[in-house]
Amino acid sequence: MLDLRRVADRLTRALGRQDWWPAESAFEMMLGAVLVQNTRWHNVTLAMALLREAGLLDPDRWNEVSDQQVLAAIHSCGFHRAKLRATRGLADWMREVGDAELRQPSRPDPELRAELRSLAGVGEETADAILLYAFDRPTFIYDAYARRMFDALTGAELRSYAAARRAHEACVARAGFTLDELQQLHALIDEFGKLVASGARSWAELR
Repeated sequence: MLDLRRVADRLTRALGRQDWWPAESAFEMMLGAVLVQNTRWHNVTLAMALLREAGLLDPDRWNEVSDQQVLAAIHSCGFHRAKLRATRGLADWMREVGDAELRQPSRPDPELRAELRSLAGVGEETADAILLYAFDRPTFIYDAYARRMFDALTGAELRSYAAARRAHEACVARAGFTLDELQQLHALIDEFGKLVASGARSWAELR
């Protein structure tokens, strides 16, 4: 059975400590998690600069701006109408629920995850990323790079997020990662995955 802690140690030796997620607040992280869907992170940085300039990294400000102002800020990220709806939904949720949960966490992880999943534009991967980086809940993110890693190391070939989660959550639990280790592990897997995609590294190195 895969020793995920050994994999994490090898990733750390290969790449060193990572500085993820690039955000100064939980709400900024959440916006980035939605805006990065189906686009490059560079495009998100362009949008974030415009949102910051407009004061829209504060969810309380979203009631003061028009849809056209938001659309202009997030234009670089594509899928404009869907992401407008998703970002407005996040702002509404943060004002009504999220900020209180940050100040005094009260709900178990599955309940908070289910509520995030109910928001427009928040799928399983995005919800888990928000749990891990915005709310500091220990969560493993079974994104495309993680699934490719598991496929290469176990031969499982599980393509969907839900299938990978079901198949490997016991392996993750057995490793006993801390919150910081899980945050680092996600970053390391994605950075190593980019190197694998470029042909510079191989998942086989982690065996």
